[in-house]
Amino acid sequence: MVKLGKVYAELNPEAGTSDKFALDILWRSQDEVDINDSASELNSIFESLEKPEEIIDYNRKVLTSLNSQDELKYLLDNAQSIGDILGLANFYAKKLFHPSTSGIWD
Repeated sequence: MVKLGKVYAELNPEAGTSDKFALDILWRSQDEVDINDSASELNSIFESLEKPEEIIDYNRKVLTSLNSQDELKYLLDNAQSIGDILGLANFYAKKLFHPSTSGIWD
C-alpha cells in the first residue's frame, strides 16, 4: 500500500471537484477523522481478498505505466480520473486474481 501511495503522491494530481476516493483523501487530508475513515475504507476494499497485495501492486503498475506514456499522462492530471482508472483496474484485477468471483459487478 505504501508503494501505491508513493506513486500517487508523485503524480501530484489536482484535487477532484466531485467525490474523492479514499487514496486521495488519505493523501491530502489534515483531519485525523478523514485519515482514519479513508484508511478503514481502503482496508475494507482489500481485506476480503485472498491476495490483496497482488491487486495493490497491480494498481501501482497501472499508474506507473500510464505515467510513463507521454500521450496518456493527461489521464493522471486529477484525482477523479485516477479514482476512475483505479476503480476499473480493481474490477479487472479482482477477476484476474480471483476468477471464482461470480457476477460481473462483484
